[in-house]
Parts: sequence; C-alpha cells; structure tokens
Amino acid sequence: AQSVWCLILCLLPVGSSGGGHCAHEEASSDNCRRLGDSSNSDLLPEYQLLASLLDHGNYDPKVPPFTAHDQPLKIQVGLQMTKIQLDIISGEVDFSFWLRLKWFDHRLSFNGSHELGPWWNASQDYLQTGFIGDADSARIWVPDISCMNALSPENVRGEGAWIYDVAHSNLTGAAQQYNVFYSRPASLKSWCRLDVALFPFDQ
Repeated sequence: AQSVWCLILCLLPVGSSGGGHCAHEEASSDNCRRLGDSSNSDLLPEYQLLASLLDHGNYDPKVPPFTAHDQPLKIQVGLQMTKIQLDIISGEVDFSFWLRLKWFDHRLSFNGSHELGPWWNASQDYLQTGFIGDADSARIWVPDISCMNALSPENVRGEGAWIYDVAHSNLTGAAQQYNVFYSRPASLKSWCRLDVALFPFDQ
C-alpha cells in the first residue's frame, strides 16, 4: 500500500548511524572513555572543560547553532529499528528504535590535545553531558525531530549527548562534519492505513 511506503521512507536513516563510534548503547566499552563524570577525580580536567563550554561561553540551549551565511543547519538522522509491530485491524504501528542525530555546534568546539594534553585521542575520546549531574543533561541544544504520521508524541528516553573534538570528523572519515552525537532509545505509535479488501488478490 502506498501509505506503507511513505511511512517507511520517512523513517529510514538519512545519514550514517555512527555504528563505528563508541557513543551508542554500548558506550561502556573498554575502548571508550566516558568523560565528564565528576565522581572520578581522574576526569576532573574533562569535567572542567565541559563546564567551561556550557557555563562560560554564554551557551543558550534554546538557541540553535549559527551557520555560515545563514545556511540551514544540517542534521544527520539515523534510526536503528529494534521492533516493528503492525495492527492491521486498527491501522496502527508501534516502533521501537534507537534515535541517532549528528550535527555541528560551533559553540561546543574545543581542541582536546590543546586543552587536556597529548593523551587525548580525538578519534574516540569525547565529553559526555548528563554525567556531571542531572542539571547538565539537558543543557545543550538538541534538534526537535517529529514524525508527521505519529499518533502520539515520540517517547525518547534519557537526555544528554556526546561532544567530540573538532578534529574527530576528519580523523574518522565522516562524510559530514559534526561534533555532537545524540543516541537514545525511543518509541512511537503511528498510523499505517492498509486496504486489504481484495487481499490476497490485490496488487
């Protein structure tokens, strides 16, 4: 049915989902460093750097990042589906997925090697909001993403994001420059009208 294809096209990933990065549901891997956790005295410099970006740079999470020449801000959107449940009778479908967004926020730019020292690995190290207190988890601007066919608001669990070094995109070969990566489990209910009057002889 045409409505089914429209819905699927709406939900397919527009950009890379960042599967090669540490910043996803498996972020606790030994290959990644969780920075910005004030409970660990060894991470105090990273905590201070993140706090300086948010507190001392006049950062306003309600204002989107500015772009050169007033160009639209490019947002990479990726969805990793974990469950799709379709009710043919009601014409409703339930989705469970990981929502992954990438964008460049110049206000959060930093050079890890310069700020923190030579041990910093720009290809994998990051600052993570939400680990230095609940008050910090929603202190960065996050794109407002919605599904036009949704029957109820998207349920995105958790807040915060991973903030990368300015050199990260080049070192990892990313097609589009970004320094903020947002990855959260989410779910939504959407309509998906099906005409099955002639099934199984419809075309």
